[in-house]
Amino acid sequence: AMEEQKTDQNKAAEIYDHLLYTFPAYIPAYYQGGLLNMQLGNPDKAMGILKAGLVQCEIQKNFKTRNEIQSLILELDNE
Repeated sequence: AMEEQKTDQNKAAEIYDHLLYTFPAYIPAYYQGGLLNMQLGNPDKAMGILKAGLVQCEIQKNFKTRNEIQSLILELDNE
């Protein structure tokens, strides 16, 4: 998905959606998918992805990524 982002951001967003649906425990997809949707001007979708990512971070005790996702959420809230 990250490679696709360089040429077709909408296609990359679809890939992230598929990744999150198929592999919901794959935390990096929440951060990247949320960030991409922010860049595409889809703040509501981005927020949903990021909040779901926070849940996965808590389940997996991945506090570093949780903090990174929280930073994106704060950024979204300030827009």
